[in-house]
Amino acid sequence: HRVAGPELLAALRPLAPCPPGDAVITPAFRLPDPVRHVVHAVGPRYGVDEPAGELLQSAYHAALRRCDEVGASSVAFPALSTGAFHYPLWDACRLSIDALISATTSVTSCVLVAFDGKTERFWHRALSAR
Repeated sequence: HRVAGPELLAALRPLAPCPPGDAVITPAFRLPDPVRHVVHAVGPRYGVDEPAGELLQSAYHAALRRCDEVGASSVAFPALSTGAFHYPLWDACRLSIDALISATTSVTSCVLVAFDGKTERFWHRALSAR
């Protein structure tokens, strides 16, 4: 939000609230090229929003649908719901890989952004298991 500028929050406000399992998309505003859009995917709060696994996969699918709507061919994902929403990391990584592989989309490149080594190892393990 800081890099994109205040326009990002202004564009996001009319789209709120976005329920768990869904996603909305905004322009990227001041983010550097090649970023043209920001997908705001909402995963479930673990232990609160149920069925958590279905909602998590739905958030990834919804994000890809938003990408398709704007003709995006690539997207980058963090491990949705694993931070403040406390989704167990291994389960989230496994479910995200399953969701991305099973999705029907025109997106040809998904970059998984791991903010720590443990997330990276779990994503590698989930990919290897497929």
